[in-house]
Amino acid sequence: MSLPRYSINRPITILMIFCGLLILGYVALQQLPIELMPNTSFGNVTIFINVRGGIPPV
Repeated sequence: MSLPRYSINRPITILMIFCGLLILGYVALQQLPIELMPNTSFGNVTIFINVRGGIPPV
């Protein structure tokens, strides 16, 4: 039996599965650690290019 036909024949079963997944997702979301101001660090990139005949640094 294909999934669309099963869903049409048994809508309450599909509804209960959907509600179970929704509740499971909500519980999982509550378990995630959330910080308002997390520690972040920004990287630095420096590029030097030497060009003959270019403008000298000031």
